[in-house]
Amino acid sequence: MDHNFIGFADQIRHRTLVGWVCDHLHGDVPLTVQIIINGNTAGFVEANQFRQDLLHAGMGNGLHGFEFPIPDHVREIRSLDAYVANTDYRLQSSSLDFAGVNEYLGMFPSSAVGASSDVLSGLLEPAFVNSLMKRATEKADEYQNNIPFPYISFDDFLPQAVAQAVLDDFPEPKRIDWTHHDYGYAKKKLAFSAPESLPPVIRDVLYFLNTKPVLDFLERLTGIEGLIPDPYFVGGGLHQIETGGKLDVHIDFNRHNKLKLDRRINLLLYLNKDWPESYGGALELWNRSMTARDAAIFPLFNRCAIFNTSEWSYHGHPDPLTCPAERSRKSMALYYYSNGRPEEEVAEPHLTVWKERPQEKPV
Repeated sequence: MDHNFIGFADQIRHRTLVGWVCDHLHGDVPLTVQIIINGNTAGFVEANQFRQDLLHAGMGNGLHGFEFPIPDHVREIRSLDAYVANTDYRLQSSSLDFAGVNEYLGMFPSSAVGASSDVLSGLLEPAFVNSLMKRATEKADEYQNNIPFPYISFDDFLPQAVAQAVLDDFPEPKRIDWTHHDYGYAKKKLAFSAPESLPPVIRDVLYFLNTKPVLDFLERLTGIEGLIPDPYFVGGGLHQIETGGKLDVHIDFNRHNKLKLDRRINLLLYLNKDWPESYGGALELWNRSMTARDAAIFPLFNRCAIFNTSEWSYHGHPDPLTCPAERSRKSMALYYYSNGRPEEEVAEPHLTVWKERPQEKPV
C-alpha cells in the first residue's frame, strides 16, 4: 500500500508530548506512533484525537492528533524520535527545547502535574527560593534608586518550563468569563481574578506569588517591611489586552477597601513570546510632572516588572497595540500592601487616577 505521511511531534506540554500525523493517501485512517526516548522505545500511541486546525488544513477528517505522557522514570531527555509504527517515517521534531523540558521533568515528576498540579511545591524548593533572594540582594540598590520611581525588571523570572506551561494554559478571550474593560482610558482590556477557576499550573503560580518566600524576596528588593499579599486578587490575577487595546498612563487605586490596607507594590509577569517591538505594549514609566517618560519595560515572555505604587508612580501602555487579531498582550498581575505607609506618601483613598501625556510623544 502506498503512503504519503506528514506529521509533527514538536511540543511537550507539562509531561506530555503533543503532535499529529496523517497519511494524505488514506486521510481517514488513524496511524499508530512509536515514541523513542534516549534510544529506547517508550511506548506507542494512536493518532486519533480530533483537532480543528488539522481539519481546516485539509488533513483528512481531523482525527490525527495524539498526546503521549512521558513515562515517570524519564527525568532527562537526550533524544526523542517519533515514527509511524512499522515504517521509517520520522515525525518532524526540530523545535523541541530539551533544556526547558528537562528542567520541568526534573522539578515536576508526572505525579505532580496531573489533574491536580503541584507546581507550587516545586517553586517552593530551596534552590529556586534562594535564587530569588540572591536576585533581590544584588538588585536592591538599583531598584530603590531608579528613576522616575523605584522599579526593576527581571528576565527569566520563573523556571522557563513553568512559564511555558502557564502560557500553554493561558485562557483565550472566549474560554472563560473575563471581565471586559472598554472605555476611554482602558480599551479592550480583559481581567480575571479567580485563581481557583484557572488551570492548575496558572493557579499554582498565582498562589506561589502570594507566599512568604516571595514576600521575603520583595521586602529585600524594595526595602519595604511588612508586605501583605492580597488573597482576593482585587484588580489582579490574569490580564490580557487585545489588538487595538491600550491602558492610559495612571496611578493605581491606593487602598484595599476590604482589607483596609495601603497598596505599595505591583508585580507584573509578562507572557508574550515572539512579540516584536512593532506590536507595542511597553510599560511606560513617567516622571512626577508628566513631562517625560523616563523608562519603558517591553512585555517579553517571562519578564517580571516590579515597582512601587504611590501618588506619583505614573505608568501605563497608552498607545494601541498593533499585534495580529489572534494575538493579545498577556500578563499576570499581583499587588502587595502594608498597614500604613510613609507620611509623605499618605493621601485620601482613591480609585485609578488617569493622566494625559504631553502632546509630543517622548523620544
